[in-house]
Amino acid sequence: MSNSSDEMKKYLDMLADEDGSVRREALLFLGNYKDPETIRVIAEKLKDPSPGVQQTAADTLIRISGKEAVKNTIPFLKDESPSVRNLAVEVLESIGGCAVDMIMAITTDADPDVRKFAIDILGVIKADNAHNTLTSLLSDENPNVRAAAAEALGKVGDRRAVEPLVNLLADEEWVRFSAIEALSDLGDKAVAPALIKALDDGDAVQCGAIEALGNLRDESAVVPLLSLVRSEDSKVRSLVVAALMEITEGNEGEIAEKVGRGRFLQYLTDAMSDTDDTVRMSALKGIGQVADPASVPVVVSFLRDICPEDEDSIEAVREALESINSPDAVVEELRKMKLYPVTDEDSRIAVELAGVAGRICDSGMASFFEDELFNVDISLRAPFLRALGDLSSGVCLDSVVEALHDSSGDVRKAAAYALGKVRDSCAVAPLLDAIRREKFLDVKEEIALALAATGCEESQKAIKKLYENEDATLREVAIKSAALASGETDTALIEEALKDADWAVRRTAVNLMNMLGFEMDVVKLMPLLDDENDQVRSATITLVASLGGERSVVPLVRAMSDDNMMVRFRAAEALGGIGGRKVYDILVDILGHENVLEKIGAVKALEIMKDERAILEIEKLVDSEDTILRDVAREALNSLKSESI
Repeated sequence: MSNSSDEMKKYLDMLADEDGSVRREALLFLGNYKDPETIRVIAEKLKDPSPGVQQTAADTLIRISGKEAVKNTIPFLKDESPSVRNLAVEVLESIGGCAVDMIMAITTDADPDVRKFAIDILGVIKADNAHNTLTSLLSDENPNVRAAAAEALGKVGDRRAVEPLVNLLADEEWVRFSAIEALSDLGDKAVAPALIKALDDGDAVQCGAIEALGNLRDESAVVPLLSLVRSEDSKVRSLVVAALMEITEGNEGEIAEKVGRGRFLQYLTDAMSDTDDTVRMSALKGIGQVADPASVPVVVSFLRDICPEDEDSIEAVREALESINSPDAVVEELRKMKLYPVTDEDSRIAVELAGVAGRICDSGMASFFEDELFNVDISLRAPFLRALGDLSSGVCLDSVVEALHDSSGDVRKAAAYALGKVRDSCAVAPLLDAIRREKFLDVKEEIALALAATGCEESQKAIKKLYENEDATLREVAIKSAALASGETDTALIEEALKDADWAVRRTAVNLMNMLGFEMDVVKLMPLLDDENDQVRSATITLVASLGGERSVVPLVRAMSDDNMMVRFRAAEALGGIGGRKVYDILVDILGHENVLEKIGAVKALEIMKDERAILEIEKLVDSEDTILRDVAREALNSLKSESI
């Protein structure tokens, strides 16, 4: 006997081993052979008592593929075990395309389950030469087989199936539903009349017909679908709205005219008061798509019914109003409201409308917001200012400058936002004056952002001058402005701030450099790793790590002995993230140091690296006299061992 035969016999014998892992190994080896007897033996293992071995047998048959594998798998479709049958289906769905004739042959099996399995497989592999076989099965005595044949015809996609599938709409409910799904998959608008007729059918069939008509996007279905808008079934109403939106998308106005704009919008308006959230939201989207200014009051009314915390619904209202895109109608709604004084509810609505107006109106509408700015309730002043900023088109309005002196911080922030939108040097002086007298940091920061947003040469000069102020908070907001301005001078200013006398300014500068991805020599950052403030050191670790490569390793290792636990952890985390042979060797070397803090950091870094080689090194520390080091080592070992399973 040859060596090859001896080896095969060895692996065939291994299939009888009690250990499942041994049987799996044998199957994997035998998968290299494609002789009929070996394939038969592999297929028999689909019935193995071990699920793992069963799956390996299935995977091996899929790898072998070919008609012999198909032939030996087919008998298991009749197995009494569901798991075996399912594995056989999995194999045949993967490789059945090479032996469609064999699959078609079992569609005449006496067992209806086997016929159904065969049909499902033909559908999955999209066997285009199986059309006649599948069509003949539409008259099978078993309803499950007929339904499966319909679904398979839809997946195969042969348009010749349309007529026989339409004929199936007189069958049992479940079969009719499957036929409708198949017709929808075929996407032939010639089936629309049959689907429209099915709208009068029972539950599942009616729902299927509605969805299918939506998928077909046939305009002839709009009127029939509208007849179902007052169905007692909320699911039907929701499906109708979704289908109508599919059909009318991109052509809402024209279709609305065909069926009667008033009727179509009335339908959508009625749907807005539906008890089902999905129906209401679909109707809201539809109103936005039709884009009739007359619908704005309806949308605003809907806004009143929305819970203030329901941000998704509020955003949908904004999108609808912006889709309608009628500035006059939105401003008219604002005019109709009692803007001073207002209830909390009115204030909420007006705030939303002002925001929308700022996005869709043109500069011609700015006068309304400016005229009302100091007449409206204080709660509306900020949104009116933001709208003015969006609409003023580069005009530095006196009313906005005046609002920088308002008693409300929110109003002052909104005024700064509006001036930032001017994008002209006329805004620099009032913003610079405002930031110097401002007491609150959040307002200062908003003004600084506005100063940077102007984007002019004067603003860059102003930012640099602002940094010369004795007030540390002003220096901090100055470099934030510099980061946004993104000029060469600004970069230099941020680097200068790394040496600032105030730790908060230094920390902000480091964070900004990290956020903006500044390339910097690590040597320049070394003094910051010795900074007196632990927050500065921690931020610097993040910046050093972001630079990456070997240049970051030495300063990060040095930070592993920092007095502050968070700094040490950040350094360990960064080293673990960098990884690589050099880092691994350094960390293992640190495990032999006397400094316990360094050891703890090295263990955490090795855990993050997920390098199984570290297991043996860390095991040496589980009996350490230091309880923290002991606990950290055990936790790291558990993590590394779980990764290696």
